[in-house]
Amino acid sequence: MYFNKISKGILFSGLLATLALASCKKEDPHHNHDNEEYDQIKVHLIGLDAAGTQSQDTVSISYDAHGDATPALSTIQANKSYRMLIELYAHNELINNEIIADAAEHKFFFFATPSSAISNYIYNDDNIGLDGKVTFSGLGAIKVQALLRHGLDKSHADAQAYNSANYQNAGGSNDINITLDLKAE
Repeated sequence: MYFNKISKGILFSGLLATLALASCKKEDPHHNHDNEEYDQIKVHLIGLDAAGTQSQDTVSISYDAHGDATPALSTIQANKSYRMLIELYAHNELINNEIIADAAEHKFFFFATPSSAISNYIYNDDNIGLDGKVTFSGLGAIKVQALLRHGLDKSHADAQAYNSANYQNAGGSNDINITLDLKAE
């Protein structure tokens, strides 16, 4: 009889331990990168002549979900304008139309290092930045941070300029944060 009580006690303790472990739930994994909604981003810089006509001079850069670029460094022509096209992919499907449908909630900002490396940027697409004209100035190494904000107030004063240092005052959060490493020759 004593043995039976010990067996029941062990069985009951095992059952409680099993229930305790089963009731623990795993948390969803936290992705440690800025572009977690997108599995691929493509940026195309298409050279424009003096009249604004597209040329065959094209640079294409692909980014994975972690923001790693291929190629890591791209060469552009100094003091030239380019049409910049950005393509966003989720699960290998182009989703630019979703961003365009929510145009009021999305905007790219562009920051150059050195700051004088971009002399102008013009939005060609309802102030989103998936399609625009960028003019580069000077020679040498250029880093361009392309930052997509979601949920911002695009009418806010700090959301007007393509390179507004105070863009965060317009609200929203970052959807994409990538860097284009360029060399202007």
